[in-house]
Amino acid sequence: MSLDGLLPGDAIVRLRFGDLGLLSGDWKLIGEIAPWSRADWPIPEFLWTDALNVIPDQVVVYTDEDFDKGGIGRQERRKSIPPGLERAGLSGSGAVEIKLSRLLG
Repeated sequence: MSLDGLLPGDAIVRLRFGDLGLLSGDWKLIGEIAPWSRADWPIPEFLWTDALNVIPDQVVVYTDEDFDKGGIGRQERRKSIPPGLERAGLSGSGAVEIKLSRLLG
C-alpha cells in the first residue's frame, strides 16, 4: 500500500491513543510516508471541556517535547475556539477501532 501523497487534511479523525494495538500486533504497520517531514504533519490542537461547566473551554496544544514528558500539553484560554477540534484525552486502541469502524462503516 502506498502512503505517498497522504496529507493531514486527508484524515477523518485526529486522536491521541495508546500503543497497545501496535505492541500486541493487532495493528499492522502498513508502510511509511517518504519523504516524511514534521513541518508537513503538525500536531493538532484539541479541545478541553470542563465536565462541570465551571471553567470555560480551552484549547490544548502539544509539542514534540510534551510527548517526551508524558504528553501533558499546554491548555490555553482563547476568546475564540477553532471549530471542529477533537476532545483532548487519550483513547485506548479498542476505542480507536470502534470510532474508525463507525466513521468508515
